[in-house]
Amino acid sequence: MIDFEEALRIILNSTKVLDNERIFLYQALNRVLYKDIYAKENIPSFDNAAMDGFAVVNEDLLPLKNALPVKLKIVGEIPTGKKPISIKKGEAVKIYTGAPIPEGADTVVEIELTKVNGDEVEFLAYKEKGSNIRKTGEDIKKGDLLLESGKVLRGYELGILASHNIATLDVFRVPRVGIFVTGDEVLDIGQEKTSDAQIRSSNHVSIMGLLESMGVKPTFLGIIKDDKEAIKNTLKRIDEFDILISTGGASVGDKDFVKEAAIESSFDIKFHKVAIKPGKPMMFATKGDKLFFGLPGNPVSCVINFDIFVRPAIKKMMGYKDIIKPFLKAKLIAPIKRKSADRLEFLRGILNLEQELLCEALPKQDSHMLTTFRSANCYILVPKGVNEIPAGEFVDVIMFSSYIR
Repeated sequence: MIDFEEALRIILNSTKVLDNERIFLYQALNRVLYKDIYAKENIPSFDNAAMDGFAVVNEDLLPLKNALPVKLKIVGEIPTGKKPISIKKGEAVKIYTGAPIPEGADTVVEIELTKVNGDEVEFLAYKEKGSNIRKTGEDIKKGDLLLESGKVLRGYELGILASHNIATLDVFRVPRVGIFVTGDEVLDIGQEKTSDAQIRSSNHVSIMGLLESMGVKPTFLGIIKDDKEAIKNTLKRIDEFDILISTGGASVGDKDFVKEAAIESSFDIKFHKVAIKPGKPMMFATKGDKLFFGLPGNPVSCVINFDIFVRPAIKKMMGYKDIIKPFLKAKLIAPIKRKSADRLEFLRGILNLEQELLCEALPKQDSHMLTTFRSANCYILVPKGVNEIPAGEFVDVIMFSSYIR
């Protein structure tokens, strides 16, 4: 049995970053950029008005500094998208937000500081030279780094790319993931029980949902009976995927055949059992560059193992830079007591984010009690060798929200 840090190190060292694929911009939301993209042009590409008003020669406004009136002749207007005209001293042009600055003008006076009378405009306040003008390249200059490799593409970044007319781009490929469940007693959703000893599989539904929240479209390979040959037949499908995940059958019971089936299928077992609670009976194996995670059957153990082990591997495959989120420090508002301190424990808890970071562990921490996740928003880490943590002490916390992307 190995500790948490060693297990994670082995997993990440065994995980290869995937290759790239070219996709359309409209498909790129939440994907990870494969290579740096540089600006093809200046943004803005021309000097333009930051607001509606009048474009003028600043020298004409100088009398306003001495409270003297300034009136200029209106010689035209420039709507957005229209080619600019030129002006000279004594003239003003009505201009709209985003419209190009006319040649000769160096200032835009907002409409609220003007008063129009026929073909003449009076100015009510002085504006400094260059006011209300967006300069060419003010946002980004041609040739500058636009977005760097490893950037997760949100709506903001997609807008930046669109402004540079980038219709296609290279992103890291999303891993292909297959999931199967083992157990004679396990029923799929929609199946009716014929015995009180039967249970419905919630694990594959939870894991598939967590995968889809990461942008991964998993394939469900079904519920496999506790039969070594049947499990071996499923493991043969590893060539179709980058990752295989099983739930159940990873413990040491007489009918837990997953490890044995993996060995006989030429998988390299990297470890089997991690010194954590819940989630101890987890197996990790490889076959070439392919990864196989044998997760426990208990629902909470399964989800926690996914969050702390599988998720980082997927993020590495997808080109993420922030593969592992840093722990937060939060103050306990209620003590934690436990009977056994032989393993690092991940407790489901509530983290209060309103002022200082306060947290408390929830009751019902058994590994089969999935409903605790309804109230929880974090994991509270209780180190190995620690039986009790009093209220007021600071503990390491991992927020659930930090796992989304």
